[in-house]
Amino acid sequence: MKGAISAALMFIATCGYAQLDTNYFAPKRVYYSIEEAIPHKDSAIVLVMRGKGLVEIPQDVVLLKELRMASFMKNSIVEINPSLCELRHLKELNFRQNQLTQLPQEMSQLVALERLQLEKNKIQTLPDNFGQLKNLRTLQLEENNLSAFPAAICQLSALRSFVFDHNKISTLPSDFGHLTNLVSINAGYNLIESLPSSFYALNQLIELNLEYNTIKSLSKGIGNLKSLKTLVLTGNQLESLPEWVCKLENLELLTLSGNPITRLPKNIHKLKNLKSLIALDTKMSNQEKERIKKALPACKIML
Repeated sequence: MKGAISAALMFIATCGYAQLDTNYFAPKRVYYSIEEAIPHKDSAIVLVMRGKGLVEIPQDVVLLKELRMASFMKNSIVEINPSLCELRHLKELNFRQNQLTQLPQEMSQLVALERLQLEKNKIQTLPDNFGQLKNLRTLQLEENNLSAFPAAICQLSALRSFVFDHNKISTLPSDFGHLTNLVSINAGYNLIESLPSSFYALNQLIELNLEYNTIKSLSKGIGNLKSLKTLVLTGNQLESLPEWVCKLENLELLTLSGNPITRLPKNIHKLKNLKSLIALDTKMSNQEKERIKKALPACKIML
């Protein structure tokens, strides 16, 4: 019993599953090989195949019809066996740190899927029907080989957390703003030059990380992101911030280091909830730095 519970806790920690139904981890529901799970296929809910040296997914996985979660992280899987996509109850799927370059069209059949981890692969594109995953809430695509933003992602209407840092994306599509349920975006370490106007319609957004892109300016639409608490703009090419930033009344963290900024908005004092401002390695004068410190006396400032 204790061993099963410990294994379950380790699964949570290593596989990155943030919100789990603890009933999934009842004894005899978590399995660490397909052979072990098959005799209990009607009760096997979680399959953990982490670091097994796999180059492909065994065909017999299709027998585990009741699976809700499966982790194949830290293997050498090159392609996903389409038979996996017959497991229609899957809610969470982890392929972190494999050798995937693409996904099968059959992925769209996983209509119950809520969390998909694909980080640290070699993915270059996604299927055109990927947008049919209407229940997907968390998508992790960081550290892949994406150079063009997959248009199908903009159809994921339930998406709340989207991570795609460390790719080679330069342009976001005009319908990015259709992802109206997003609360967290990490798009750092790409080649993004600007944000489409629709982006500023994401009024539920709480965390936005755009560090180390090539953004030169933000439009006045930034002021529409009223729910924003974290805005990370480190390492871009911003020379100034629009006054509309001062409308972000819930903002708590603002990072601007490594930008050629000479001056912050005149009304920066209106950011009453700002707790941390980090703007190292900029072109602000000592006089401007003193102005900022006086304008934000309750804020922890690093200039």
